[in-house]
Amino acid sequence: MNKQDWYFKPDDVKVNSWWGFDYCFCNSDCKNHTCGRNKDSESYKEMCKSEPVHSEADFSKKCSQYESEEDIIEETLERR
Repeated sequence: MNKQDWYFKPDDVKVNSWWGFDYCFCNSDCKNHTCGRNKDSESYKEMCKSEPVHSEADFSKKCSQYESEEDIIEETLERR
């Protein structure tokens, strides 16, 4: 999996609900409605009905711009 599609999650409500929607939902204004992290997705709507708490993250409107914790640590170590 490359960095560009690292956070893309198919909008499959059945599969995503198996894990209790245990993933971050994107808080940006991305219009990719086929991504299950999108707040306009069916997965998000179903999660709101079933889960009282969820996390959101701003992926800067492009998943490819998102940096994971591992990326930040690696970049920091490279600078030393």
